[in-house]
Amino acid sequence: MIINLEKKQTQICVDEDINKSIFVCSHERSGAHFLMNSIAANSNYDVNPYLNFDLIPLGDTVNFFSASHVKSFIDEISNINLKNKKYGLSSLIKTHHPSYIFEDLFNNQNFFFFYIYRDPVETLLSFWKFIHHWNWHEGPKLDTPLKFVKTEPEGQMQRYQKKSYINIFLRWLNHVLEWVEASNKFKNIYLVSYKKLNLDFNSTIIKIMHLLEIPFNKIIKPSKNNYINTIQLELSSNDRNEFVKYIEENLSLFPEIKKIIRDN
Repeated sequence: MIINLEKKQTQICVDEDINKSIFVCSHERSGAHFLMNSIAANSNYDVNPYLNFDLIPLGDTVNFFSASHVKSFIDEISNINLKNKKYGLSSLIKTHHPSYIFEDLFNNQNFFFFYIYRDPVETLLSFWKFIHHWNWHEGPKLDTPLKFVKTEPEGQMQRYQKKSYINIFLRWLNHVLEWVEASNKFKNIYLVSYKKLNLDFNSTIIKIMHLLEIPFNKIIKPSKNNYINTIQLELSSNDRNEFVKYIEENLSLFPEIKKIIRDN
């Protein structure tokens, strides 16, 4: 007997007044939801639902290692025709994937890419906690953040890598570096500082609204409730200090990235 296993449907929002699709890209725990919620609060773009561009729910639909297949899929969902009307994708697209899989969409005026980056101390400390949040093998569950960033990536977190890295710090570094390099080459990739978004919210969002050519009357800052929260883990001051020291020493080896991270 053959039976069909039911697949959960993926929902997206479309709008006849939308003609550009927006990607919000980041390393894990760098503020993607903060930026997505901020754009949605001040425009006709949606986060309810957003499109989670990931193996779940799209692993049987998209070849994430083929830029041409990614482009075909995005083109299809960005141009929906229903009853002689054309609709654009208003759901924001969230991704933690490296930049190379989107290369066939770069320099295309129909797509905007916003890459939000965050200080590695904050990012990787939050990531350490985030890994412990899940009851599956998302990555190495170690008792201190220093051990975590010094160990090799493993488990489901590896779906966001195009190659192996000797440790999780270098995985973070290469993710940021590749998106920064892509933003220097292509016109439709924009870097967003988590620090600026958090501390100078209005001016940061106004710049984004101008880029998107979206009119606005006043800027609305979204609630912080609609994020994926991490669990609380005990961390001694000594363990934290050793972790911060390691990050600072290694970040100093990459002055270009340090300047971008710390100057913005």
